[in-house]
Amino acid sequence: GSGSSIDGSIVNSGTIAGNNIAIDIRGGGNTIDTSIPGSPTIVLGSPVIQGDITNDVGGAIIGRTGTGTGFGTGTAIYVSGSSIGGSITNSGTIAGGIDLNNGSTVTGGITNNLGGTISRSGSNAAVMLSTSTVGSITNAGTIVSDYVGIGLAGGTTPSLGVLPSSVTGAISNSGTIIGGSNGIYLSSSTAGSISNSGTIGGRDGAV
Repeated sequence: GSGSSIDGSIVNSGTIAGNNIAIDIRGGGNTIDTSIPGSPTIVLGSPVIQGDITNDVGGAIIGRTGTGTGFGTGTAIYVSGSSIGGSITNSGTIAGGIDLNNGSTVTGGITNNLGGTISRSGSNAAVMLSTSTVGSITNAGTIVSDYVGIGLAGGTTPSLGVLPSSVTGAISNSGTIIGGSNGIYLSSSTAGSISNSGTIGGRDGAV
């Protein structure tokens, strides 16, 4: 929804399916401050979801089951200009990926547990951050996409400078991350560290 808030969490153990987007969170009050030339920053509003988004074992979040169109088409969890106070945790199936953009934040992390799968088709990352920030990304399951498994992209303009996407902690993998081009791809973005004890792969390299 837009302009609304949830004081607790969203927990799914069944099926959430969207004609266009399964879980759509927009306009929570986060803004991008461009008042200082060359140094854009994210200004946090109140969290739209105070707690977590959790997809339990056996749960399915499916981004597209119909013919909907528009921004975020086919995304399972779409967050734009909004903040989540807790974490996003998956132990089931997320078909359509996770997309954070336009100055969105997840205070905790994005975690895909053992047995969990996050997938996305087409030219999109399975876990995508565009000018957004999360605390950490941890994978013990499977993250797979036709394009990139985990993608971080910053925004760049000559007048405003670079607003990176950021993982303030670690990207940690003990499972499988596979992308059509790269397993993990960073563009004008930062991560505290990347650690791997599993498999990261792609046509153009792991990272």
